[in-house]
Amino acid sequence: MDGTFAIVGGEKISMEEYQANLSVGYRQRFFHGKIPDKELKSFRRDVADTLIDNVMLRQEAQRRGLKPDPAWVARQMKKYKGQVDSDKNTEGQRDEILADLRAKLEQDSLLSQLKRQVKDVPDPDGAEVRAYYRRHPDRFTTPQALRVSLILLTVDPSSPSSAWRAAYDKAKDFVKGIRAGDDDFEQLAYQYSGDGSAQKGGDLGFIHKGMLSKEAQRVVDGLKEGQVSDPVQLLRGIAVFRLDERRPPVLNAFAKVEARARQLLTRERADAAWKALRERLRRETPYTINEAAL
Repeated sequence: MDGTFAIVGGEKISMEEYQANLSVGYRQRFFHGKIPDKELKSFRRDVADTLIDNVMLRQEAQRRGLKPDPAWVARQMKKYKGQVDSDKNTEGQRDEILADLRAKLEQDSLLSQLKRQVKDVPDPDGAEVRAYYRRHPDRFTTPQALRVSLILLTVDPSSPSSAWRAAYDKAKDFVKGIRAGDDDFEQLAYQYSGDGSAQKGGDLGFIHKGMLSKEAQRVVDGLKEGQVSDPVQLLRGIAVFRLDERRPPVLNAFAKVEARARQLLTRERADAAWKALRERLRRETPYTINEAAL
């Protein structure tokens, strides 16, 4: 297999093509710097698998009688031709680059058509959609919502510990006054909070899981309705939370989410059909790889 990276269904993939795909994949995935050694082997295998799968899929498209869409290829060529013509580094290689580009675009066109064909699954009937809704109630449930208010005494992260301690002590006094009924949460938020909610008396509105930091969420989850938290240190300063209302999760009626359930089921079946094709081609297509290149 000298100079050959792989042979897929009787078709050779050159080492040069594999190295070119490695280079492109490297720029896309590790643009920020050097690839970690522990990820190198897995990365090279991923690139190889994608390259081999694409050859198998193109061969399948050709067996099905699919042809590249000349109009689409022409539009893409027109878009890239100007870039090639204006790049002085490509002088003397223009024709070769454009020929390679056309071949790549023709393959992309074939794969796109094949994917559309395979994923064009029949629409599920009403009974199937309803059964899907029953099997996956979590996908159609409006999650728990918490209405929360906040007082945030902002502290610059680079401030000395004395500034953090002063803010914490001040927040502690606020909590003591609020719990005793001597101070008003909304008024304190309006007057002292550095959060954007200050103008609304600290009202953050209804929030869902993931909208707060992990530490803030942990504190809020432990509150009962109407309860005010102890001061808690966050990245932006010292915070005091109040839980105003807790709305439990609600399973939406089937009639309300039927369209979404149909869409999700259809998408799952389409994805499953595409996956099944790729697995079948891997089983049925003979291929060998120059393992030393990995």
